[in-house]
Amino acid sequence: MRKLIFAAMVMVLAGCTVAGREADGPDFVSETIKTPQEYARCLAPKWLAMNPATTSIETDSGYKIAASATYYGVISLANVSSTSGGSIVEAYFPATRLGTAGWKRPVVDCL
Repeated sequence: MRKLIFAAMVMVLAGCTVAGREADGPDFVSETIKTPQEYARCLAPKWLAMNPATTSIETDSGYKIAASATYYGVISLANVSSTSGGSIVEAYFPATRLGTAGWKRPVVDCL
C-alpha cells in the first residue's frame, strides 16, 4: 500500500513540475521548417541518449518531449507545435543552468 501511495505522489509531483516549468516561460524558442513529427524524431533519441527517462508524447498540436529524473520530475521539456510553415519549438531547461548547454545543443542541432 505504501508503494502505491508513493508512486501516486511521484506522478502528481511530476505533473506539477511540468506545469511549473511551463508557467515560467520557455528558455529557448525557435522556428523550423520540419514538421513536429520530424523534429520529435530528431530530438527524442538525442535526449534519450542523455537520459533514459525521456518520453515523447503526441499532442493535438504536435509533440511534447520530456526528460525526467527520479524524485525531481521533469528536468528538460520541449513543446513542438505545428505551424503553417513547419513548427515552433519551445524548450525548457534545468533550473540550475549548470547543465543547460548539454540539453540545449540537441534542440538547436535538430532545427
